[in-house]
Amino acid sequence: MKGVFPESVDFIVTDKCNLHCKVCWGSEMPCYEEPGIIGRKDMIDIFYFDGVEKTVFTGGEPMVEESLPGILKHAKYRNMGTLLFTNCMLMDRKRADRIMPYVDAISISLDDHIEHLNDSARGNGHFRKVMHALDILKKYSSKVQVLTVVTSENRYSLRGIGNLLLEKTEGMDFGWKLNYYTRIGRSAKETHAESDPFYLEYSRFMEAVNDAENHFSGKIRINHSPPNHDYGYLFVFPDGNLYTTKKSEYICLGNVFDSRSWDKGAFRKIDRNIAERNSRWRDAK
Repeated sequence: MKGVFPESVDFIVTDKCNLHCKVCWGSEMPCYEEPGIIGRKDMIDIFYFDGVEKTVFTGGEPMVEESLPGILKHAKYRNMGTLLFTNCMLMDRKRADRIMPYVDAISISLDDHIEHLNDSARGNGHFRKVMHALDILKKYSSKVQVLTVVTSENRYSLRGIGNLLLEKTEGMDFGWKLNYYTRIGRSAKETHAESDPFYLEYSRFMEAVNDAENHFSGKIRINHSPPNHDYGYLFVFPDGNLYTTKKSEYICLGNVFDSRSWDKGAFRKIDRNIAERNSRWRDAK
């Protein structure tokens, strides 16, 4: 039965990360206290009993958190859908065997088909780690999403990225998400909008999206993000605090352990935005 929370929540496993991506909007997060694995499982239980259908495990980089396999396993024990966002820097066959049995879908980042251009945005060695991870993931039945943040730097590279993905994901249940670059977190703190080298008008973003969709029609399932992420996600931090974003700010909506603090109106707004995104994704299939 549907409760007060949105149909999916984004669980911040940790804010720690092994990269310093220039386009990251998951940086500069609110501070929190570490709860341990029991506290994280308790949160999953609350969402499960409220009717939440899917938990998105993100960060930071979730794979730096040692308790990740146990958290994922508990979510699957509760029969919840699981989506893992990762930069793949720690992905190897041993770790994959520990976590992938509990992952319904995995989303990995790739911002260019040319190694040094991708690594200039993401970090040295990232491109090769992603290529290796795509080979590893062929062993599993999980869906694979590649996430590309489209900026002024790479908007003409989408055909090249798509061609590379067609080659690397043959035989996989694969989709491609094109994200509009959003000035949240590190990018908003370190640059002004007028001097931001990654800034791209949304109309230009949609030109690049439409070209990719037309070029790969019938070959790649492509989805894209809206012009902003205002009230687009419910982020659950390790201490239970609940946040969404508006413009470049994180807005607190209560704490999962204190139902009196919940901003139910904001939850409904987030749920509507999630439903709209899911509808676009289904239409793109």
